[in-house]
Amino acid sequence: MTEAMHGELLAVIAMAAETNRLAEALRVPVDEAFGGGGRRAP
Repeated sequence: MTEAMHGELLAVIAMAAETNRLAEALRVPVDEAFGGGGRRAP
């Protein structure tokens, strides 16, 4: 893996982590089609 490829991989991972943090903070409900039986919207 080149340094450029590694940098892109880290950027994708960081973006996914940020998206997850936002979804958790905003308490976005999971669509039933994706198994959203766990958490419910407030």
